[in-house]
Amino acid sequence: MTGRRRHHPFRGLTTWQPPARSGRLSPWSASPVGGEWLRLSVSLTSTFLGGKLVEPAPEFTGGIQGLDEVSAGYTLTSWLSGVTSGAFFAFRHLKAELRRLTLHALEGSLRAASMPALAIAAARAVAELLGRPITLDLDGWREASPGATPHGA
Repeated sequence: MTGRRRHHPFRGLTTWQPPARSGRLSPWSASPVGGEWLRLSVSLTSTFLGGKLVEPAPEFTGGIQGLDEVSAGYTLTSWLSGVTSGAFFAFRHLKAELRRLTLHALEGSLRAASMPALAIAAARAVAELLGRPITLDLDGWREASPGATPHGA
């Protein structure tokens, strides 16, 4: 697949478009598992020299709906820890230079036990942005096909 995915935020659709010069991946989507789903859109920016690896963009949209008592209390910072973990894993695994990520969108419905799915999505997004293959155990999740709605309908 040579295009990049683009999400229409109001209809939950994913379509393919030609690659953008910005290197933005929009989005990585995973299909529902037991009513859970997620969508992540990030871009790579400058070399990481310390501080926060992942920062929301000024136009950041979305949020994760917690589906259980624990995840219902999570803040954006909690969910960002999963994105950061997956991004660090991908950079280490691929032996790539650490770069900052800008988070453009993060949305979905997850349980606390599904934080690894967020890390997997971030790792796959980083690998795709770097143009490097990465093999990961998707832990029962699967990437949604282009045009799928968040709920797989």
